[in-house]
Amino acid sequence: MDEFQESIKLRNLYKALRKCCAGSMWKDGTALYRSDGLANSVKLRRSFLDGSYKLQRYMRFRIARPKPRDITATRIRDRHGQRSACDNVLYAKITRSFIYDNGACQINKGVDFTIERTKRWLRRIYLKQRSERAKALGSQLSQLVQLAQLSAIDHYAKEERRVPVYQRYMDDFNAMDESRERLTETVDGIVERLHGLGLEMNPKSQMIPLRNGFTFLKWHFILTPTGKVILRAAHGVAAEEKRRLRRMMKQVHAGKASLESVQAHYRGWRAHMEIGNTRELLRGMDKYFAALIAAENKESEGEP
Repeated sequence: MDEFQESIKLRNLYKALRKCCAGSMWKDGTALYRSDGLANSVKLRRSFLDGSYKLQRYMRFRIARPKPRDITATRIRDRHGQRSACDNVLYAKITRSFIYDNGACQINKGVDFTIERTKRWLRRIYLKQRSERAKALGSQLSQLVQLAQLSAIDHYAKEERRVPVYQRYMDDFNAMDESRERLTETVDGIVERLHGLGLEMNPKSQMIPLRNGFTFLKWHFILTPTGKVILRAAHGVAAEEKRRLRRMMKQVHAGKASLESVQAHYRGWRAHMEIGNTRELLRGMDKYFAALIAAENKESEGEP
């Protein structure tokens, strides 16, 4: 009961609202809900206290990119309450048993953390190979629940199979072992355990010799013979961002978003891309974005 009371304190609910609205204020529904945020926090707290709170109907829609799939989305009021519950109660309870290399949706972790860990593991592999005379390489609530659902598989790989390198980010994982046979046995065990959970391995999953490089979290990792880790954007990343920028600029032109919000988005995306070897890619993207801005300024000024 004390934990429940903590999650529905007004200050915690209002803090959670600000967090779950960050980055999505361009959505009409979110902006409207946030504009009366204190009153909505009071209403939400009252509904929890008097027992009248009911989960609203999910929003269901289909997206085409980056791949066709059906989306079930939680409405802003319910995301508001879930965010407070996760931040103040559930997060600490659920994540305490996670392996260190489970990198998604956790404080001081994320995509950049997982990428840096991958680079560190590759450098360790290089140093181990060099010491062995160049031995050849072997061939938020729903998010927390998803992370916890696969936690047993993480512990199986790390503790029972003792895989030298194993990382997971949401439902993406990579594992590395000098022995292809051992790695195959580990993957078979993972597949078996996934079936026990009613899940299955993505048919696109594959076993790749490390010398060929591999793609993880939309980055292509290459370990060179000298031990340098090269990080390049995966195929399609730049094209995907161009499509996103075009959609956002249409929102600006329609008066549904500000130019400043698009610029802030691009700065964030660019900062993330700077962690890799992306100088030429970013040079081209800067020119593309500048052209979009110029075109929008001309249209807003009524120039032909």
